[in-house]
Amino acid sequence: MIKYGLFFVVAMTGAIVACSGTDGSTGSTGSNGSTSSSGAGGTGGADPCLPGDVDYSGCSGSTFFPDGSCAKGACATGLAAQVFAEWSAQSRTASGLSETAFWERVLISKVQDSGNFIRIETVLLVDWARSREAFSIDKSGFSAVPTAAEIQKAVAFTLLGFEWPTFGALTQLASTNDVRAAFAACQCDINVDWCHIRFRNGSPNFLGVDAIGIVDMAANKCKDAVVDVATGISNSCTDVPCGIN
Repeated sequence: MIKYGLFFVVAMTGAIVACSGTDGSTGSTGSNGSTSSSGAGGTGGADPCLPGDVDYSGCSGSTFFPDGSCAKGACATGLAAQVFAEWSAQSRTASGLSETAFWERVLISKVQDSGNFIRIETVLLVDWARSREAFSIDKSGFSAVPTAAEIQKAVAFTLLGFEWPTFGALTQLASTNDVRAAFAACQCDINVDWCHIRFRNGSPNFLGVDAIGIVDMAANKCKDAVVDVATGISNSCTDVPCGIN
């Protein structure tokens, strides 16, 4: 839904994604609030097909820059604090990072006891990239006074499949220019969703970001691309419909 939704906005506003010439001044706005402009970062020889550089300022939802009030779970109380302590212990062990390194790269936005879940909102730092990840620990299996074993089991189930080992080992990414160039090779001035740099399934799994670009709106033809930000190499460049009729 995220991928195709932004083009309903483009179609309604009449914006056109295309190379704009030497100053690279045109752009488009995605449904998630992120913006993309060609040739961002200067003129004078810059490729006008390059999408805009990384920018989180237009992203909706939780912050990419926590204010520190919940650092290391300081905002958690009661049961939420117990669950957070177990979550952080299991997550740090899986990442292979030291305690110091883990908290330098894992920022906590919120820890909240809400209904049947304890929700932990994080921002994970990898080189220049910021990835928002939220973890919801199910409380439905807890007794009236949850035991350590119940909390441990619930946290372990939540973390199944999450790429903590990949996160811990990944310290340096390709340059943002290389990532943007990989997108430009797929489609000129493609709209990159910098708001959702996430771990993706693959062989092996990877930290990626995706984008959508218009080929021919009238013919409902668009391009969907995914780039591995660690290598700067395109994982896919696929023909897709711009919207679902």
